[in-house]
Amino acid sequence: MTFDAPNYTQVPNSFIELCMREISPAELKTMMVVLRYTTGFHRRRAAIALSTYVKLTGLTKQGVVNSLKSLSIKGWIDIFPGNRTKKSEYEILIKNDTSQLSRPDDSRVVNSVDQGGQLSRPQVVNSVDHINKVKKNERKNIVLTMPLSAKDERRKSQPARFVNQLNPDQRKAHDQIIKFIPQWGPQLKSDDVCAWFLSKKYTTQQVIDAFMVYRQDAQEAQAKGRSIKNMGGAIVAAIKTGRQPKNAAFEANKQMAIAAANGVDGMQAMDQYVKFRVGNDEETLKYNLPSHSFSSNLEHYKRKTQMECV
Repeated sequence: MTFDAPNYTQVPNSFIELCMREISPAELKTMMVVLRYTTGFHRRRAAIALSTYVKLTGLTKQGVVNSLKSLSIKGWIDIFPGNRTKKSEYEILIKNDTSQLSRPDDSRVVNSVDQGGQLSRPQVVNSVDHINKVKKNERKNIVLTMPLSAKDERRKSQPARFVNQLNPDQRKAHDQIIKFIPQWGPQLKSDDVCAWFLSKKYTTQQVIDAFMVYRQDAQEAQAKGRSIKNMGGAIVAAIKTGRQPKNAAFEANKQMAIAAANGVDGMQAMDQYVKFRVGNDEETLKYNLPSHSFSSNLEHYKRKTQMECV
C-alpha cells in the first residue's frame, strides 16, 4: 500500500517523544483518530461517532470507551458528552497554542466532506493555508501537555474534606486506591474512600485487603472475558464477606485440599476454604495461609474428621 499525498495530520512532537511511551496500543490508536479529526482539520475540537473509532482502530466499542476515558484522565483530551441527536465531541489539549487551530465557534474555518464521503481539508476563508506559514519558533510552542480537566482543577482547589483525618498508613492506602484506574466503571472518589477508613464498621486492614481482592478478581474476570461493573460495590462486598486477598500459596493450598478431601466424608473443598464436619460442629481452613501452616492444619483437621466418621 502507498499513501496519498500531500494530505497529512499534524501530530505534536511531544506526544511522540514524551507521551507515546506512557500509553497502550489501544490508547495510541484512539489518540490518532482524535488527532485525525482535530489537528488534521486545523481545529481543536471535533464531533466523532463511536462507530468511527471502532472502524478506524479495529477495537471493540468497550475498548474505545476505555481508551477515551484513560486519555481524558491523562489530561490529553477533553470529552464533551453528546446525546441521542448529537455526537460526543473531543478536544485536543494544547498549551501555548500559536497554531490558530479553530474551535467550534471559530467562523474562519468551514469543514467539509466531499461527495465521495472522504474527509476533505477545510476551506480557509480569506486566508492562505496558515499552518504552513507558522514560524519555526512558534511551532516549538505547540506542545501537547497533560493539564488537569476543569473538574480536576476544582478538586485540586478544594481538597477532600476528610483526608487530613487519616493516619499515615490510611493516607498511603487512600492515595493508592483513588489513583487506581479500574478496567470498568469510574474511579473511586476521595471522600468515599475516606469514609471507609474513618468508619467504625471497618478496620484499615479490611479496606486494604478488600481492595487487593478487587484487583485480583478484576484480573481473573478480564482473563475470562467477564467484567466487574462497580469497583466500590465490589470492595464493600469483599469487606462484608471477610474475603482475604490470595497469596502466592493460595492455588497450591486449594489443590492440596481438593486432593485431600477426595473420598473423605465430612470434608469438602470450597472456593476460598476447605470445611470439615466434626460431630455437630463445622470447622473451616482458609487457603490463604503459608504453605507449611496450611499443610499441618489440613492434616490435623483431616484426622479429626476421619476419626469422627469411624
